[in-house]
Formats: sequence, C-alpha cells, structure tokens
Amino acid sequence: MRFASLFFGYLVAELCSIIFLAQAVGAGWTILILIASFFLGLFMLRNIGFSKVLILGSLWNSNNNPSLYQVLWPVRFILAAVFLMIPGLVSDLFALLLMLPFKGPKLAQNTFYYNNQQQQQKYESDGDVIEGEYSEVDSKHNTQATLNGFLPKNK
Repeated sequence: MRFASLFFGYLVAELCSIIFLAQAVGAGWTILILIASFFLGLFMLRNIGFSKVLILGSLWNSNNNPSLYQVLWPVRFILAAVFLMIPGLVSDLFALLLMLPFKGPKLAQNTFYYNNQQQQQKYESDGDVIEGEYSEVDSKHNTQATLNGFLPKNK
C-alpha cells in the first residue's frame, strides 16, 4: 500500500510538472522538450549503457570484492538514461542528479592493483641498493671494469 501511494504521488508530480512547463513556455515547446529528453535517454542507453553493463560484469567477475560504490557507479548512467526516457520533469531531475559526478570514497584501496603496488613498493624500499661509481679501463690486451673504491685495481 505504501508503494502504491508513493507511485501515485510520483505520477501526480510528473503530471503537474508537465502542466506547469506547458503554462510557462507553451505546449509546443513542452512537447519538444519531452521528445528531446526521450531521444537523449535513448542515445545514452544505446551508446553508454551496454559498455557500463560490461564494466559491471567485469567487476563481479574480478577476484576482489567490489564495494557498493563501485557497483553503482556504472549502473547510475543506465538509470539516468531510463529516467530521461520517462516523460516528465521530475524524472529528468532524477536523471540529472544521477549524472552529476558525486565524490565517493577512495576506491583504489580496495583494488588488486593498489595492493600489488603497495607490496612492490615495500619490497623495493628494503635498502638493498649499493651505490658506487663505475669506470672502464682500457689497455692494449684487456678491458677491465672496476668499481672505484670497492674493488682493487690491477696494476
């Protein structure tokens, strides 16, 4: 019952927004805006929607556990496209809110790449670096490479 009343309220809000827009700019412009909104949603769903579904599928198939924010990031464009296809200004407002780039939590800490980079940096910074100068000494019969100050030079 609660869902039915919420849905009915949404339909009334959509209808009222269309009527107010028609009174403000005229019926022809209102119909043109609604048609343009539909085709923009169709364009988004056709061009962006399928790639976002593939991104969502790769998130689910990856070995790491995706966060809710990672899962909802690709889905929001699909929902925005569907909301644009629904006639009315309230749904267009929802679509606009979904397309805004809200800043979420840092996702790099949850990814395999970030963890792998952290492990590599830990192993690389153990202090196993030996510094020295390298010089090449040429003589008639042999070429000898020495480290200045570390290996004795042949005389």
